[in-house]
Amino acid sequence: MKLFNRKKESVSMRDQLIVFFSEIKYNYRILEESDQRTVFHLGVGINIGNSDAFVLIYPAINLVEITVVSPINIPENKRMEVAKFLDLADYITYYGNLQMNHQDGTIRCKTYFNYGKENVDLETIRFNFFGAFNMIERYAPGVLRITFGGKDANSVMAEINGEINPLNN
Repeated sequence: MKLFNRKKESVSMRDQLIVFFSEIKYNYRILEESDQRTVFHLGVGINIGNSDAFVLIYPAINLVEITVVSPINIPENKRMEVAKFLDLADYITYYGNLQMNHQDGTIRCKTYFNYGKENVDLETIRFNFFGAFNMIERYAPGVLRITFGGKDANSVMAEINGEINPLNN
């Protein structure tokens, strides 16, 4: 009868992420491992260039943060308009958070998920991990249109949303 009452062993979030990275065949480095946090670093090639991903585990609050840093750096004279665009994009997204560092012009996207004592479904990890990359790739063309194409945030967002501006015809 013990066969049916067997409890599933819980695996640490660190080990669950290692299994996930192995499953998707991504190499990683552990940059930091302490009681406060564990930090994984991955270099990932996406359509717009090579990006860095950081996966942070905060065990005290049972939180995993996934941060993807875009390969695009925004020139200082375009940062305010790009920030406006990222704010508009953030407003219509369901998950993830697009951010720009106004000091150096780097863009990043963060996703988060909580975990408990039970193992996290690999699909939850996959959704949040690749979701951050998808957000960067979805909005990068708009960022580039503003930075190098002379467009403004509102017109670029309208294009992304499929709104037709008769003045552009």
